[in-house]
Amino acid sequence: MKKILAGLAVLLCLTLICPSSSGAADVKIGVIEIQKIIKESRAGQEARAAFEGEIAAKKRLLAEREEAARKLGAELEKEKNPAVKKEKEENLQKDVKDLRRLKTDIEDELKQKDRELAAKVINEIMDVAKAIGTEEKYTLII
Repeated sequence: MKKILAGLAVLLCLTLICPSSSGAADVKIGVIEIQKIIKESRAGQEARAAFEGEIAAKKRLLAEREEAARKLGAELEKEKNPAVKKEKEENLQKDVKDLRRLKTDIEDELKQKDRELAAKVINEIMDVAKAIGTEEKYTLII
């Protein structure tokens, strides 16, 4: 995204520094609202729906694991035998540690997936913008 913005800034500077010899009347500038396109386009909506479905699945997985840890904690509270109680405490600590690690891994995975989906949609938008810019003879598209 930063590369795209930097490229557009350079293109804008070049356009302002080196105007065409035929005059300012030939300058045609287009503006792209990327967030609006992502929000309203079919590709953006499909990507968002798939991403939200994945988030829901991950939340269900976490909820199931949390519930299992809660049950183990409840069993630990009721346990009277010290040897069994110690074993359950160790299992609970391990489960809690695994649950935290899983939550962190899921968050990282979802952030990465979100970045990938956004990059894919933005690339598609840029391809369409280039095609329209060439066809309609835009001087600059930002």
